[in-house]
Amino acid sequence: MVQKFNALDKTTFISFDYEVLKEILRLAPGAVTQYLNGDKTPEQLKAAGIRGADYHYSVFQRHPQWIRQARQNNIMLNAWTVNDTATIDWLLANRFDAITTNEPALVAKRAARHKEIFGNRKLVFAEEFNQAGSPDRNLWAYDTGSHGWGNHELENYTNGDTANVFIKNGLLHIRALKDNGQPKGYSSVRMVQKKGFLYGRVDVRAKLPAGRGLWPAIWLLPDVFKYGGWPASGEIDLMENVGYNPDSVFFTIHTEKYNHVKHTQKSMGIYSHSLYSRFHTYSLEWSPD
Repeated sequence: MVQKFNALDKTTFISFDYEVLKEILRLAPGAVTQYLNGDKTPEQLKAAGIRGADYHYSVFQRHPQWIRQARQNNIMLNAWTVNDTATIDWLLANRFDAITTNEPALVAKRAARHKEIFGNRKLVFAEEFNQAGSPDRNLWAYDTGSHGWGNHELENYTNGDTANVFIKNGLLHIRALKDNGQPKGYSSVRMVQKKGFLYGRVDVRAKLPAGRGLWPAIWLLPDVFKYGGWPASGEIDLMENVGYNPDSVFFTIHTEKYNHVKHTQKSMGIYSHSLYSRFHTYSLEWSPD
């Protein structure tokens, strides 16, 4: 019927059945097809001639590398069914071609906001940790010492000791270790990105370590303390987790007026049962307002 009415170029065929899509392509070469079931990689779809990955958004969150593969193989990306702001923003940030939703007004509002902030964006820094060994010293430095950093921490921070930080199989590993050679019996690292930025978006993908007493964090401090020492020049905590509270992750802003010393910090926590078992993407959108 689609061919009869000359509508092939206006039609997208979607199915949970992989074999059905292959049969459609046999009957109508060049038809636009998208697969729904979420168990095929973009590379597999490309090989079969299927044009799109139309998966539940959780599939892409479990397999974020498929987003990059889809771009490389010219596979369209659609996610369903997305009705919450956080997931909509995540899909927009990852430049999905379509979002299936019951809340079109919300998607339109978030898309307009995203375009206003990031319409002219360009990538200024990316680190995928694909080179095995130690992190690139041209990109990363280390805060060192065992003075507790004002937080009564027990670990001594090493200058990139390979026992504490290394890259393997495309992943950066940061480890806190029992270390009798250190003053208080522990060692770890504080990695510092050398390239700073003002405004834009940063995404950090991480799986957190489990254990009482651990305090993994991703946070931003100024390159120059223009307005004075902490907290006058500010701090943005993109992600903090404490081991005695294993099901929550926190996001916090510190300033002279709002900080934890005064118990006035601006903070928010969210619940997740998979902080230690899955990778999550922690994102910051920073604009002048």
